[in-house]
Amino acid sequence: MAVTLVTPDDIEDVAARHNPTVDFGFNIRQDVVVSGCSEPSFYALNDRLLNNTGIFAITPIDGTVTALGDELAELDLEGLDTNPITDVLYASSGDDTEFPVGTLYTVDTSTGEPTPVGPIWDGEVSAISFKSDGELWAWSDRKAGPLIVDLTTGAGERANQSSEADYSQFAIEAMTWDNQDQKLYLAENSAGTGETSGQHSTLYSWNSSDGAINVCPLKNADGEFVIGQIEALDMADNNVLLFAVHEDNDTNIYGWRVEDGGCPVLPSDNGLGNIVLKYDTEVYFDIEAISWPKSCNIEEVIAQQGLEAE
Repeated sequence: MAVTLVTPDDIEDVAARHNPTVDFGFNIRQDVVVSGCSEPSFYALNDRLLNNTGIFAITPIDGTVTALGDELAELDLEGLDTNPITDVLYASSGDDTEFPVGTLYTVDTSTGEPTPVGPIWDGEVSAISFKSDGELWAWSDRKAGPLIVDLTTGAGERANQSSEADYSQFAIEAMTWDNQDQKLYLAENSAGTGETSGQHSTLYSWNSSDGAINVCPLKNADGEFVIGQIEALDMADNNVLLFAVHEDNDTNIYGWRVEDGGCPVLPSDNGLGNIVLKYDTEVYFDIEAISWPKSCNIEEVIAQQGLEAE
């Protein structure tokens, strides 16, 4: 690398002559912000016609949506998350597929091409979520419930071997750990009774330390559900809970602020109160799973969008 001493413009400037500028040959653009938010690194799955999967990426800082490869016919991917240690993207499959059900895949983030790792459990694996140490959790829908997954073989084992809980009635659609790896958020496609309902969801916060379950209210002051069927969850940094709903007229991904594993705030005058982030994908209305990039500081995006100040 060439190093050049730059002659001062003012030859009468004594200080400049004795302290010449060193030019290392770098061209620094002041208008460019180097950030993990400026790449298409926020990944998502969309479901179409029951089991056709579309994988796409969003550039966090400006919301640009990029499809990753062609639609995957009859693969029925349901869960999605990124390993925080290796940055590898993983997905899990459901049971409406022409391929082996309940399978763990790695996903090429350039092409969207999935590669099978191995079966997690017999039946639909509706959601996956990594803890910060790289341990992968999964949900066996209406069968085994919470699982811990071997990333080498794909095999899952029950997270609580001594539990006698009956998970057969709980249609969990999405799950995500909080930033502290203490509380697991779960979205159930029901009214909280274990009975499947396509109209709304129940949001749980499960404390892994003491087993306590908190049911987060998703109704306004009039007792009406203000959130539809949540099918995607992911926790970004600073405990911003990202979610998407299955609604024909809602192609958005939202972000709620939650505090210390608590529930989102739903003011009576605005059902989507406390929303600090919003992306309109324009065409995707059945988003099954989302995975926020750890390299992107979400506060940078929140400041860019300016929703929190409204």
